[in-house]
Amino acid sequence: MEEYIHYGKCGVPCNSCPFYHKNKTFHKNVEEALKIIENKAEYEIVEMLKLLKSVVCFGCETSIVSPECKVRDCTISRNHNTCWSCIFFPCKKLKHVWENQEDMLDKMVELVKQNKPNEFYLIFEKYIKNKLRLSANPFENILNIIWYTHMDKWMKKPIIKWDKLISELSILSKEYEKGLL
Repeated sequence: MEEYIHYGKCGVPCNSCPFYHKNKTFHKNVEEALKIIENKAEYEIVEMLKLLKSVVCFGCETSIVSPECKVRDCTISRNHNTCWSCIFFPCKKLKHVWENQEDMLDKMVELVKQNKPNEFYLIFEKYIKNKLRLSANPFENILNIIWYTHMDKWMKKPIIKWDKLISELSILSKEYEKGLL
């Protein structure tokens, strides 16, 4: 029997998303980073990491979803289960979310048109695992997750100063590698 795969409104398999509540990758790294720097780093970076920690999702069909998701709101406003069924698929919003990962978006579009979305799940899961290259450095892991999920692109409001966060995480990642933290 084929396993049921739950997809978000954006077409991403929920279990592959670092913010999905059953996937502990993102939150584990944010918690570890907070433990390391809580009493050592400037207040702003600690507060930004605490905001990131609050990004948790139980799936698009629940009331506990990743905050501010543009694609989810659009899909719901158009009364679709996923953006795949929209006549504008793939639209500018979706392309913006998948920026720098056009190959994955192209593969999603191809498999959806062939009515094989579960094959996309397997490809996407492998892709994310290969791209994230998780290490023992939680700061580097958070940077990789932000980069490969385009977290800064799918949120409606800039609740986090992304440039500042990425700059600070890069510095902390180097300090961590040198054993300074």
